[in-house]
Amino acid sequence: MNRQPDFNNDCCTKAGISLNLLREILVPFDEGRNLPGSPTKSTLRNWRDNGVLADRSDPTSRVFIESIRIGGRPFTSIQAFHRFISKINCDDS
Repeated sequence: MNRQPDFNNDCCTKAGISLNLLREILVPFDEGRNLPGSPTKSTLRNWRDNGVLADRSDPTSRVFIESIRIGGRPFTSIQAFHRFISKINCDDS
């Protein structure tokens, strides 16, 4: 039985990244300059692979940008970029 993934279901994930990213406005890493702040391709790769500490006093607060590979090319989305920026700028005080 071939079972198709349910892209409407938030539990459809791989390595913690929601496949609902496919339903958002995708941006290839090499076109990151179109995102606010014009991050480079290498900056996006760094955020994907190494993340950023949201709170320098808490080493467990590392935040990663969501990404997906399509045809071997890495993509993120405008919405994922906004979620990433919101998480690293979150002030819990």
